[in-house]
Amino acid sequence: MNFCRFCVTQKNRIGVFLLLFLQTSFTLSAQKYPYKLFTIKDGLSAMQCTSVFQDSRGFLWITTKNGLNRFDGKTFKRFYTEDGLENNTRFSKIVELPNGEICFMNGKYLMFYDNISFKKIALPREVETYQFGNGLYYNHQKKQLICITTKDNSRIPNSVFTYSLTSRKFTRHTFREISKGYSFSPEYFDSNTQVYYGNSINTELVSEDVYTYDSNNNYKKILETYPRELASFNYSDDNQIVAKYRNEGGTIVYDIKEGATEFKKWLVLDKNDNLNVVSVSKRDQLVANNNKIFYISKNSQDLNLLNEGFVAVLSSVKSKDEKLIWMPTEKGLLQFTNNGIRHFDEKDAEYVWSVTEDDKNDIWMLSFEAPLKVFNGKSVRTENGHLKLFPFVGRNKNIHTVSDANRFYFSAVKDKRGGLWLPNSSSQILYKNGNFSMPNLYGAYYNYYDAEHDYIFQGSALGIGVYPAFSPEKEFFLHGGKELLSYPNYMYIYKDRKKRYWLGGWGGMNRFETFADVFKKKSKEYSQAKKNIPFRGFITMFEDVDGTLWTGTVDGLYYYVESSDSWQKVMSNQIKKFVTLIGQVSDDKLIVGVEEGLMILDRKKLKANQPALIKLYNYHNGFEGLEPGQNGLFKDSKGRLWITSGSVLSVIEPDKLDLDNNALVPYIEKINKKNISFFQKDALVLKENEIHLEVGANGFNRPMESQYSVKVDGGNWSSWQKSSEYFVSALPNGIHLIQVRAKTEGILDENLLPVDLKVDIQAPFYKSPNFALYLGIACAFLFSWFLYSFFKGRYEKRKLAEKERTINYLQIQTLQAQLNPHFLFNALSSLQHLILKKETALANNSLTKLASLMRGYLESSVVANNPRIQKNEISLRHKIELLHSYLDLESIQHQDKFDYQITFSEELPLDSIKLPPLIIQPFVENAIKHGLVHKKGKGSLHIKFEYAEEVLVCTIDDDGIGRAAAAEIKRRSEHSYKSYGTHLVYERVKLLNESDYEINIQTIDKLQGTTVIIKIQQKYED
Repeated sequence: MNFCRFCVTQKNRIGVFLLLFLQTSFTLSAQKYPYKLFTIKDGLSAMQCTSVFQDSRGFLWITTKNGLNRFDGKTFKRFYTEDGLENNTRFSKIVELPNGEICFMNGKYLMFYDNISFKKIALPREVETYQFGNGLYYNHQKKQLICITTKDNSRIPNSVFTYSLTSRKFTRHTFREISKGYSFSPEYFDSNTQVYYGNSINTELVSEDVYTYDSNNNYKKILETYPRELASFNYSDDNQIVAKYRNEGGTIVYDIKEGATEFKKWLVLDKNDNLNVVSVSKRDQLVANNNKIFYISKNSQDLNLLNEGFVAVLSSVKSKDEKLIWMPTEKGLLQFTNNGIRHFDEKDAEYVWSVTEDDKNDIWMLSFEAPLKVFNGKSVRTENGHLKLFPFVGRNKNIHTVSDANRFYFSAVKDKRGGLWLPNSSSQILYKNGNFSMPNLYGAYYNYYDAEHDYIFQGSALGIGVYPAFSPEKEFFLHGGKELLSYPNYMYIYKDRKKRYWLGGWGGMNRFETFADVFKKKSKEYSQAKKNIPFRGFITMFEDVDGTLWTGTVDGLYYYVESSDSWQKVMSNQIKKFVTLIGQVSDDKLIVGVEEGLMILDRKKLKANQPALIKLYNYHNGFEGLEPGQNGLFKDSKGRLWITSGSVLSVIEPDKLDLDNNALVPYIEKINKKNISFFQKDALVLKENEIHLEVGANGFNRPMESQYSVKVDGGNWSSWQKSSEYFVSALPNGIHLIQVRAKTEGILDENLLPVDLKVDIQAPFYKSPNFALYLGIACAFLFSWFLYSFFKGRYEKRKLAEKERTINYLQIQTLQAQLNPHFLFNALSSLQHLILKKETALANNSLTKLASLMRGYLESSVVANNPRIQKNEISLRHKIELLHSYLDLESIQHQDKFDYQITFSEELPLDSIKLPPLIIQPFVENAIKHGLVHKKGKGSLHIKFEYAEEVLVCTIDDDGIGRAAAAEIKRRSEHSYKSYGTHLVYERVKLLNESDYEINIQTIDKLQGTTVIIKIQQKYED
């Protein structure tokens, strides 16, 4: 606003007194405080905001005319009736309960929200929320909510109901009369002092003063008000109360109570409805009046216009650190930031490229193709005096018209005589003693004033002109491509503390060691062609208090290493492009202009190549400029920093600059698409081991993108990522600790406090992270068992086949032993003897027995070659028949040597009892050949078969000479009969027993003869 024009208008309207008052109390300045207005474009559910509240987690809760909103500084989460609200328009103010629940009145219900769902409690009809204004308060001493409703009919007192969080019941709170006929209508409850604030009313509306009502049921008048008008109350979360009322004189007054202090007059509306500050507040304040929003700094009576055209409530809500203030308005949610940075709107300072200061401490703002402006500290004026110099014919014979007059460039300077050298692409312009002139008729792109020698260095398209400030005509020119490296435009000039001159620009630099060397045209070139700079060109320079020369380039930030005549890059991961300006806000802190905004850097850490970013400012957190301007930093006589940009001109007061970099506060919003309760303390039970995390962070200082990192069970933090979604897979069953941290990109990782959440994984076994491993092991085991069984079966089969072959071999050997040549020769000799004696019948009978015996042996051999062992058996009947045939033949051969007898019970099932062939025969043979044949006299042989408990017992008993005598005879006779049958039988029995038979052979030596007992367990097939 133009201060002068405003003053003239007001003087005509309200007189000299008000003019003087406004001059002292209503400071109008072209400088604007930074603020942001969040609207539906940012995700807000509606433009019309009715209240705002910040909870203990840092969330902002905004009620609007179309839904409830939760804001974390970046994202709005919206709630409507389909999400559980009863109504999208009727909200009370919001409170937070000790357990973290958010509570508010919504239409006909009292609502509780735990970040999972809305729980509804029906309100008494008297406190039903029909419109905004109903109060909700929390009485922490009694653990109850206090609901106050505003009546449309001011003659009826407001209703108060308390809701006990213990009994979950509503109770109507009644107030006794203040005095006869006067009732108390409560408006506000102060939870800290347990005091109600409200109006005194009666049906006649005679007097409506303001009273308090304390916990002892006592009334106290605190304000006297104008008859028939009620006071209203606004409050903030920090126990600041503002009472608006009309006093007895008819003036609208705003009284403020901050903390435990009493009310004091704060604001007054004059007859023209203009606000006046009559006393200071302890805190920064935003106030609204007549569609305007004002900022009042703490301990100040100055009203600073923030914006016009805004309908808003009087009060606002401050952040916990009081650096931010939020105000609900009809055009969205307003966020005010008081961080020591202000700016000029483009209408006041349009596209400024250069700033300087004159002897009156007025600030000159030079724009490119916009009028020249001058700011006197209160208002901005347009300066057109230089236009009279146009048109003119320049040194290059080109005509420069009035349209060229406002093409100002970089680095306007002031000489020691107060002359302002204003660089213009058409010509150098000098302002001195109120007059404009053109010292040189060629374009000036950059000015540098050498105060030591009182010389002006003027950069241009063709080179750099050097001339005395008091005598510009004595110009000495350094030509590009000759004395200077070749470059289209020379737009940077700097002199360091060693009195070296750096002249050049984006293409490189020429360094002159002394002032004299400039005129000797003796310099050292720094360029990529010379390969002595690692970047493409210079943009800006700054020398700090320690003499370090910092350089902004098109490729990042560098400093000059004097010892090696080289350039060292810093912050290569964060600063990769243009560095447009460098300065300092204090001896140990640099300010650097980069594409993202303004960086505040720790100078010592920066040079030590340590993380050095203290804070980044841009349009997200209070610096309204877009892309800081090239060489666009100017420090005025008051120490303020003026920063040009592609949008607005900003002013920074370094001592007021907020350098605290408030950390983001992370939160876990959802796990596997399900919201997490605000007061989730115990481990969250999950039936699956794949976790999908949706996280976020609370914080209103986000100059760059937020980043997140996750850690599980004390492991390593994951790498930083911008996505707010994480996947944690293959968690084994049991309790796990998940931690999340958040930060703004580029900010140090130090002092980041994570949020913790425990989860109890109870997934089915087949969802175990090691299930595939276990399954693989099981499959490997089963496969190994299969292979083992397969090869074992093959081995057993081979082994069984080998046994069968051995048994068959032994069986054949046994058979051959029974059919040995001696036996056959003797049998045939006996037959021959019978034939010669013409005992034909006996010979035929013997021949028949021999044939039967041989046939039986052969049949046994065939049975023995059967591949199934359990089938290699003959019946007991067949066996007895073979024994009779054999013994009859032996009796013929050994007449009068023995008698034999085969006995068995008649009940014995001869056909059912089975036994392996050629087991008994060899022992019968032994009894005859080794026992009975050598006996003097006739012997006897008794073979007995018995059967008990499925065991066949065969007893072979002879009364021959016995085994010891037979062994002695065998030893003395080389040609005695050798029987291999019994040996082969024992081998067969051993193998048969290994093949699941049970055969036992016992030999008993008697005084006269031998007894052999053979027991064969019967085997049956199922």
